[in-house]
Amino acid sequence: MNSPSTPRSGSLSPRFKELLQGCRQMARGHLAPLFMSMLDNADIALLEFAERAENNAAQLKFFDAMGELKKKRLEVEQEFFKSVDNGFRDFINGATGEEEGGSVFGDLSMAKLALVDKLEVEESLPILNMVGKARTTFSDVLYGINQRMAVVNGGSKITDERLPGGPEQLARAARAAFSPLRIDGKTKMVVYMVFERYVMRELQGYYDEFNRRLINSGLLPNLRYEIRKQHDPRPAKSNKAAKPEEQSAIETDQTVGEETFE
Repeated sequence: MNSPSTPRSGSLSPRFKELLQGCRQMARGHLAPLFMSMLDNADIALLEFAERAENNAAQLKFFDAMGELKKKRLEVEQEFFKSVDNGFRDFINGATGEEEGGSVFGDLSMAKLALVDKLEVEESLPILNMVGKARTTFSDVLYGINQRMAVVNGGSKITDERLPGGPEQLARAARAAFSPLRIDGKTKMVVYMVFERYVMRELQGYYDEFNRRLINSGLLPNLRYEIRKQHDPRPAKSNKAAKPEEQSAIETDQTVGEETFE
C-alpha cells in the first residue's frame, strides 16, 4: 500500500477499474439532465438581463450571447462531458495531472489571482465561489467518497483537484465547456452563475449514488462522518432562521435572472 504522501503510479486493478468505469457512466447519467437544464435556463437568464440592460449596447451583448450559446450548444455539451470523462480516465490510468499544470485549476488560487490579468480574475472568482459552496453543502458525502477513493488509490489520499467528478473537476469541465463562447467576461459570469444554480447545487443525488456504489463494493462500509462542534459563547439569536421548505419556497419565487442579477 502506498504511503499517504506517495501518489499512485500505473492503472487501477481490474476490480477497481470496473468500479470506476461504472461510476463514470453513472456520473454522465446524473449530470446530463442537470447540464441540459442549465443550458435552457442560461438562455432565459440572458434574456432577462437583456430586458434589464441600461442601454442598447449592453442589451445587444446579451442577445449576442444568446445567439452564441445557441450556435455552439452542441460543442459546449461535448466539451463538458469530455472533461468529466477525462477526469475519471486520468484517475483510472494513474495520471497525476502534471501534464495540465499539476492542478485542474491551473493557477486559480487566491494567492495567485493578483498575478493574472483582469479577465482571468473575472472568470476565476465565480469558479472558486461555486466550488467552495459545493464543498460545504456536500461535505458529509464528499468526505465518504474521498476516504473510500483513497482505498481505491492504494491508500494514498486524493487531492480535491484529482477527485473524479468532484466539485473542482466539474467546475473545470464548465470552464472548458464555456471557453469556446465568444462573449465578454461579465456576460460569461451570468452563464457561470446559472451553472452554479442548476448543476452545482443539485449534486446530492449524484454524490449519494457515487458513495453508495463505493460502499456496495466493500469500501469502508462502516465509515461515519462526524463534526465536532465547539461551544459558541455568544447568546443565541432570537429570530429563527427560515425552515428548509420555507427557504426553498423563497428561492423558487425568484426567476433565474432575478437571482443571478442579485
